[in-house]
Amino acid sequence: MQGNLTMFMDLLTRINRGVKTDQTIQYEKVSCDSVRLSLHLLCLSLFLIVTSVGCFDLGEEGEASELIIDPNWPEEDFHAIWGTGSSNLYVVGSSGIIMRFDGTEWRESENMDTRHLHAIWGAAPNNIFAAGQSGVILNFNSSEWSVMETPSTHTLNGIWGSSSTNLFAVGVQGAILHYDGVEWREMDSPVSQEITAVWGLSENFILAVTREGFSGSILLYDGTEWTVIESGTPPLYNIWGSSEENIYAVGSGGTILHFDGVEWTSDISRTERGLYGIWGNSDSNIFAVGLDGVVVHYNGEFWKVTGPVHTPVTLVDVWGAFPDFVIAVGARGTIIQP
Repeated sequence: MQGNLTMFMDLLTRINRGVKTDQTIQYEKVSCDSVRLSLHLLCLSLFLIVTSVGCFDLGEEGEASELIIDPNWPEEDFHAIWGTGSSNLYVVGSSGIIMRFDGTEWRESENMDTRHLHAIWGAAPNNIFAAGQSGVILNFNSSEWSVMETPSTHTLNGIWGSSSTNLFAVGVQGAILHYDGVEWREMDSPVSQEITAVWGLSENFILAVTREGFSGSILLYDGTEWTVIESGTPPLYNIWGSSEENIYAVGSGGTILHFDGVEWTSDISRTERGLYGIWGNSDSNIFAVGLDGVVVHYNGEFWKVTGPVHTPVTLVDVWGAFPDFVIAVGARGTIIQP
């Protein structure tokens, strides 16, 4: 385990657990009406906060024990996470909330724009981009977040770049925007479906996934144009890979599609819950998260359901600094270690 983080937090008022479920607009998120919760976990060099239905202090066997509450924790839904390391993490979500972890504690960053944020990606610690509702794109320049001028009012779901002068943002009605380091411009899109995520390996190999009704598709940008390379899939929500011969797309009903460099095939996920986020650091250490707090892990041979960990609240995104520092975020201010 890397890092040398020291964590302390007083245990606050214990409460009883009470859960009810309801669907939110963007995903099939399950919410709870209990007060938001948070945790600092002292575990050698790893910091962990959990907020949700209940938040728990973990025992040696990893079982939930102490239930604590932090009444000051944000009540917003978290939609995306990105960072440069275990001491520099950002989480974005509803009402324009931006949270940053500096290696010691989480703090809310100042953002005067209250539009929902659905995606975040950075070219460097002092050059970070967040995208969301009504085409909003924010840029962080190491001191403050500012609103960028964009040519679209379509809600954006994903953002990724190969560099600070080659960024792509995607969203509803097939919207694809490109940033060349100077301005954002609309790109020709081969679909009218909602594009839910974008990810790539280089400026000439960028993939995006879509959903509309009961179907989805996969798009490829080769440095010149976007084309549909796979259609008729279940609705897809996210995509990640370690190479051009090892790519995974996740989606509705526990869908996990795998590309081996030749064709897309369906993996057995061992869950029927929708999967909304995926991240890995190698071919044998991949996490996907989704509806009802489900977590599935791939060990290089097969997928295994390892969660819900401590919460039935829907998890929307997952990211890691290294194998032992993986964080998932979701509805109702949830931040957990899968």
